[in-house]
Amino acid sequence: MVPQERTSSEDSKVVIGGQVALGCCVRPAGEDIRAGELVVPAGCLLGPAELGVLASMNLPRPRVVRRPRVAIAGTGDELTDPGTLLKPGEIRDSNGPALGGAVHRAGAELVTRMRVGDDLEATVAVLGAGMHDVDVLITTGGVSVGPHDHVRPALKRLGVREVFAGVTMKPGRPTTFAVGEDGTLVFALPGNPVSALIGFRLFVVPALDAMLGRATVIHPVKAVADEELAGAIGRTRVVRCRTTLYDDGWHVRPTKSQDSHILSSMLDVDALALVPADRDQIASGEPVEIELVG
Repeated sequence: MVPQERTSSEDSKVVIGGQVALGCCVRPAGEDIRAGELVVPAGCLLGPAELGVLASMNLPRPRVVRRPRVAIAGTGDELTDPGTLLKPGEIRDSNGPALGGAVHRAGAELVTRMRVGDDLEATVAVLGAGMHDVDVLITTGGVSVGPHDHVRPALKRLGVREVFAGVTMKPGRPTTFAVGEDGTLVFALPGNPVSALIGFRLFVVPALDAMLGRATVIHPVKAVADEELAGAIGRTRVVRCRTTLYDDGWHVRPTKSQDSHILSSMLDVDALALVPADRDQIASGEPVEIELVG
């Protein structure tokens, strides 16, 4: 076969310019995908290329997994919606929008976002409603040891089985995980916004990945600390970092203040550095384990 641009027309004849190699511009049947070749594995997220390849194979309706259904419940009398003027003692609810975006990014379906004040009976009612017809319920706040922390007592009233309460991690120590009688997974995350987002990444994302049938995207790799990373003896310290890839591998440095209320420290984070519980710091130039995040 000869491309038209390599030909000319003379006296109603087609003239081919130059020699043409055998098989030139011929696309053999099966050249793209061979018989028996695995093309789109189970657990693969169907993006534009995957959908196009499936269509080319005459598979217009591939078998898929339903996206996990997720509800989010924020707790606290102090919370108010963005876009309103703050009254004394109020703060804007940043966890709801942040976790809602995280749910979408993880490939799940956000069914509802709720909020409840610091009242046990109201918390029981809201969490009970939130667990209806969802696969995962995420709560924020009200899960520590204060007199207005009603999430764990409310879950107990609802017959939810607590698997663990508290993790040796900073930030995020109060993180709690429980399972409802119908199998609904409940992740009770701290109210501090950074703690909530880190808890979502390290605990909720692997669960959603398992529900979607795909391998977890959390995978520790080694990096070099370009600045000192503070630790917390007795707890794994999770440090928000930005990465740079050099010839010798990944290098990381903290974004800014690592306090759990500094939400802007999560901007442009592409790695979480894990300082072991037996270290009070990782010195500049030392290796450190990191989780690459998207």
